[in-house]
Amino acid sequence: MPSLMPRQNWIDWMKAFGMVIIVWGHCFPTGLTPFIYAFSVPVFFLVSGYLTRHEASNGVFWSKVFWTLIVPYLILVSLKVAGYWLKHLDDGGALYSVAAILTGVGVVKDFSATLPSISGCGNLWYVYALVLMIIIFQYCSRSRYSIIVVTGICIVLQLLFVKLVPHDNYSWALPAAFGAMPFFVLGHCLSPKCALTSENFKLRMSSSLEAAKRSDKRYVLLFLVIVLFAITASVSHFNGEAWMYRGEYGNSLILFYIAALTGSAAVVCLSLMLDAIRSRLVSYISIGTLVILTFHRDVMHPLLKIIDKQQFDMATNGMLTLLASIGVTLVFVPVILFLKRFLPIVLGKRSV
Repeated sequence: MPSLMPRQNWIDWMKAFGMVIIVWGHCFPTGLTPFIYAFSVPVFFLVSGYLTRHEASNGVFWSKVFWTLIVPYLILVSLKVAGYWLKHLDDGGALYSVAAILTGVGVVKDFSATLPSISGCGNLWYVYALVLMIIIFQYCSRSRYSIIVVTGICIVLQLLFVKLVPHDNYSWALPAAFGAMPFFVLGHCLSPKCALTSENFKLRMSSSLEAAKRSDKRYVLLFLVIVLFAITASVSHFNGEAWMYRGEYGNSLILFYIAALTGSAAVVCLSLMLDAIRSRLVSYISIGTLVILTFHRDVMHPLLKIIDKQQFDMATNGMLTLLASIGVTLVFVPVILFLKRFLPIVLGKRSV
């Protein structure tokens, strides 16, 4: 990700929480899916915008995008779909799969009689969308006016895609990037590295963050977490299920953005509460989010079969799937440690 700021502990917590929530969402816990999907993906685009700044040098910009996002994307998605490629070498499926990966298509269902589905980038549509947003931001953020106009255009393009383009049997990162652009821009505008906001605003934001980290503010933050999650749950209940990767935002795009912002704000408050607690586990999860994002379903699937077979009530199902999600996330820590030491290129050449 271009021009990352010095490591901030609360950001690591935010990414770790976000990763657990992503994994939990893919468990599809009974009755909780609208709530989880309301903010699980937006929170990552928000933090990505916070950590990104405009680069003065195009050479530096493209080098950072290539090594921190594109290379890990290509490596991880190749490992993920290698089995599909081997299975479909003779019927054209492997070639279609490569084309899908290079164009940001997650999956195509009901493709043809001989090819029921085509495996594309899968969960890594997020990375493809993020690359698109960073490129748009790099070349269209010369002024406040330009970035506001571009963000508005992105929202309009997303609405046009939903209304005019059939998208029932595939997922695509391009329209998802358009829909997620407001979160990325908002995250960036809240960053001290933002060149589009006044110095006075940045000083106020910085002092507010530092004040929020104080131990005497934890109960206030806890209260905000409860209130914000309650608002998110209520709004998402009326809005229904939102699937960003499919270009579907529930019953109302406005309600989706409200729930996404309140849910993301709750995660921010929760992360600030825990800023004083430094954990290597949290740091490792933070640098290994793409690895977890790629392979967590393979680890989670056996656990889900056991949980679903028992037909628990909503509360029990939700709690068990949450605990399983935390456990699955932690399982990847040794893998991340191995990659950090021997194959850091998979982690975007990042270290703790």
